[in-house]
Amino acid sequence: MDDTTRKNQLKAQGALILSELNDLKRTVESCAKEIKWDEAVIQSIVDGNSEVETVNKFIETCSEYYPINKSQLFLLENDCDKGIKIYSLEESKKSSRIFQRSNRHGAKSPYYEYRDTVMSKLSYFRPEWIKQLRFVSDNDPNNPDVIYNNGHFMHQVTFFVGPVNFYYEIDGIKYCEEMNTGDSNYITPFYPHSFTTRDQSQEAYIIAVTFGANVKRSLKEIYNLGLERMKQYVLKLENKHKATQSLVDYHLANCRMNREILANLLSEKGYSIDVHDTNKELSELELKGIAEILKVDVLDLIPFMAKSSEKVHVQKEVETQAFSYPSKKEPHYAIKALASVVEMPLVKSSKIKVLSTSKEFSADFKTGLHSYVFNYGSSPCIFSWKYQEQLYHKTLNPGDSLYIQPFIEHQFRKQDEDSPKLYCVGIPAEITLETQKELSRLKDIQRAVFESKCWFN
Repeated sequence: MDDTTRKNQLKAQGALILSELNDLKRTVESCAKEIKWDEAVIQSIVDGNSEVETVNKFIETCSEYYPINKSQLFLLENDCDKGIKIYSLEESKKSSRIFQRSNRHGAKSPYYEYRDTVMSKLSYFRPEWIKQLRFVSDNDPNNPDVIYNNGHFMHQVTFFVGPVNFYYEIDGIKYCEEMNTGDSNYITPFYPHSFTTRDQSQEAYIIAVTFGANVKRSLKEIYNLGLERMKQYVLKLENKHKATQSLVDYHLANCRMNREILANLLSEKGYSIDVHDTNKELSELELKGIAEILKVDVLDLIPFMAKSSEKVHVQKEVETQAFSYPSKKEPHYAIKALASVVEMPLVKSSKIKVLSTSKEFSADFKTGLHSYVFNYGSSPCIFSWKYQEQLYHKTLNPGDSLYIQPFIEHQFRKQDEDSPKLYCVGIPAEITLETQKELSRLKDIQRAVFESKCWFN
């Protein structure tokens, strides 16, 4: 972390602490008296002028004295340089480790070579370069040389390079897909899967971009609540009517109501709705009436029904049409959208072929997602970006990977006639759609982002 980033981090840390003191209805003066600290020291912390060690001791003291979790007072550590982070091929090779799995004879032999690619403490990306070391001569999903994993907690989107067999299991049935360069997939958490190579003479590897979503972000609370209480959050998505009715019951309980009270309130509003039959399908008009009584959005009563075919989604290169960006007349890139599912609307992956050599910065991209980029081609790429109104340039060599923070203006350019090939994945920030809605209703967004004053004068 450079000096400027460190100073900005301390300023933001101080603002966060001031915001929490405001929430506790404590001033710097009253807090100093209660925890028996020097008022000037606390003021220095709030102003962002203290040392990290002092800030950490203050947070520890506050968490012991006040009913707050100290994790609420710590900022995520910014390990980026001017909004981005690059991980070179050489760094990736140093992280190499080989894992063995049993073969058809029960003996252990090399199965995968893993290498890290770029990761940031600011995002939930855990992307890996994985080379397939187990060779098979067929596409039999029940081949005894194919060892499935147990599934894992992270969602996964995968980009394939070379002749790779992809295996997965759903409801006890195993499947195999022959994948090639440019193919991609999405795998829902905890579904067993595996990968092998079917041609020993060719390079075969995957870029497995695993990432955490909303459940991952809620994990601390989930672990505290425990299994039995978490089960009560789970909707029965195999039946839309039952799932809708269970959402009605959930909101009723939160309002400390029951169905009899709901029926009376609906009647008073002029609605004639039988809410006692929990097996019936509720019409749009009926859902609107119930939502009005419960003071929720109608959409809060409509569950998203997952499709069984989307538990694992495979997309082949030949099935996808490339488009020119930003236009056909002046194409800077040829882009193909890769595997995605409607259950994860803000997870976007794409394959980008860089076409332009223009040295002019045109800020081709700026997304609200955390972005991961891997150069899987054979040509270097010039990556340019703006950070705090300054323009910067870096070379992204073959095998290098890149992380870009949300809303960083950036572009890619080729150095010569050879076009770099990039695999890109975007995942949501902590700022969910619900957070966006709440943020948009606030009177003073500046104070929400960076608290600067006490709640009274």
